[in-house]
Amino acid sequence: MKHTRRGLVLAAAVVGTFLASVDVTVVGTAMPTIVSQLGGLELFPWVFSIYLLTSTVTVPLYGKGADLFGRKPTYLLGVGLFVAGSVLCATASTMGQLVVWRAVQGMGAGGVIPITLTIVGDLYPAAQRAKIQGLFSAVWAISSIAGPALGAFVVEHWAWQWIFLINAPFGVLAAILMLLALHENIERHSRRLDLVGGALLTVATGSLMWAMLRGGDVGFDNPEVVGSFVVALVSAVALVFQERRHPEPMLPPALLTDRVVAVTCIAGVAMSGVIFGVSSYVPAFVQGPLGGSPTAAGTAIIPVGIGWPIGSNLTGWTLRRFGYRPSAIIGGCFLALSAVCFFTFGLDTPRWLVLATMLLVGLGMGFATTTLLIAAQESVSWQQRGAVTGLVQFSRTIGGAIMVAAMGAVLTTTLRHELGSSPELLDLANAVMDPQRRNSVPAESISLIRDALALGLGRVLLGVGLCGVAGLLAILAFPKGQKVGD
Repeated sequence: MKHTRRGLVLAAAVVGTFLASVDVTVVGTAMPTIVSQLGGLELFPWVFSIYLLTSTVTVPLYGKGADLFGRKPTYLLGVGLFVAGSVLCATASTMGQLVVWRAVQGMGAGGVIPITLTIVGDLYPAAQRAKIQGLFSAVWAISSIAGPALGAFVVEHWAWQWIFLINAPFGVLAAILMLLALHENIERHSRRLDLVGGALLTVATGSLMWAMLRGGDVGFDNPEVVGSFVVALVSAVALVFQERRHPEPMLPPALLTDRVVAVTCIAGVAMSGVIFGVSSYVPAFVQGPLGGSPTAAGTAIIPVGIGWPIGSNLTGWTLRRFGYRPSAIIGGCFLALSAVCFFTFGLDTPRWLVLATMLLVGLGMGFATTTLLIAAQESVSWQQRGAVTGLVQFSRTIGGAIMVAAMGAVLTTTLRHELGSSPELLDLANAVMDPQRRNSVPAESISLIRDALALGLGRVLLGVGLCGVAGLLAILAFPKGQKVGD
């Protein structure tokens, strides 16, 4: 890429990565306050699930679009949609509107991270690229730490709308830098995007998530829910046939025949349930059942951002010393230890245990995700490395979307069972999440609602722990004897 200013492109990539990564933790911290003001506690899970759905299903389309139309226009499209969705989120006056605008925001987010990684791969040779990946790991760590604190500060001192509006200047900056600094020669291709595959993927994933969330409201034997599961299954089968026959499939099926890639994707689905579940529901657990402030809710997941880069940095040594499988198992063991802690969470859980559990999660994710991604990339040829990286990222994101939807169904089902369908009690549940309104709730109702929230969120966090155990079990299936450089 002649005349490209790599320093400015890297700066744009870093800003864009921070923009997309910080959003998850900021919104998770602010959601209890948003629910207390907009109501709609029953739509709480959809604020996360719809974002994950749209950001997930667009990843393969963005990746193929970057190959056909160029990195820069595809990146600018993603950033532009993300900024537009963020501004629209700030205008929401109901939880339903917020869910719709989060869908738009997610459509943009689906293009930021994968195109950033593609651009870095174009500009830097392998040796330098390893250092750049370390930089992006640091960005993710900083966003994990800064996001909760930023969200808590904005909610307590400004207004929740600013957690979305603050994305706009950063997004514009990233777009301008990329527009001015990246120059590429685009070859014209006659091939088209796999739009049919994208549509089938959207229908399959959306139907599955809808069935799980709707099942929490009306029961999983409801004809509507059963029908959604059937639509998801039929769409998934059709997607498999579509990807096998398309010359440029979004999700190359042949890659999954490689055992390393298959284990990496399966473990990625499980581990994404851990990290997305923690980001989505631990702040609510701290602010609801434990009665903490928004600041306490935000700082609860900061140890994840501390443990993750520590684990990632130590991975370099464990890979050279022990190889892929032992290094990944170390991460899986940390996640299994965090699961033991999650299994004990309840109304009397001390804050230090929450913080220690989050540190274990961060260490586990740092070791496991870094090791498995490197192993998957090294198990295929250079010509397939981009495809396998996208497949791994997709499996992690789709796993997070499905797991969060399932956890949301568990929470909704539990709350409706414990509190009934009474609008008054559900409104009081919204108030219990807000420290400023909590004192206005009758004492007997507070006790009932806190018990219901503790039970529902406790079951959700039990699911988070089980995802960690599943991740370790998947890692144990990794082929033995592979050394770095084999």
